[in-house]
Amino acid sequence: MPHYIISPRNGKRLEVAEHDLSDSMSWDAAMAICKNLDDGWRMPDLFELVDIFKFLHLEGFVRLNVELWYWSCSLNPKDMAYCINFSLKKVASFGDVKQCFVRCVRELPHDESTSNNLMEVKN
Repeated sequence: MPHYIISPRNGKRLEVAEHDLSDSMSWDAAMAICKNLDDGWRMPDLFELVDIFKFLHLEGFVRLNVELWYWSCSLNPKDMAYCINFSLKKVASFGDVKQCFVRCVRELPHDESTSNNLMEVKN
């Protein structure tokens, strides 16, 4: 069953992949694999990962392995990608040599056919 959220930051409607990609991988590999899934799949930004954790994982809709590091597509000023570990409550930036996990997302169109299946996230 697909899971969706509406981001409180930007109003984007996101579908969240049911599972992580199978293995940990470098940031470049993760970006390429998400993009190659077609149909608009991509790596989430750091804030989208936090929303997935807060509003889908903690509510029991999506299971994240909170012990793992997850890549985001967000970059720091030195072009190093941010990762997040929910159990450690830490965000760190790593070069491409780090191996992290990925949960892909894709934006949904703003139409009535998807409205009934979306969970609006409110702070």
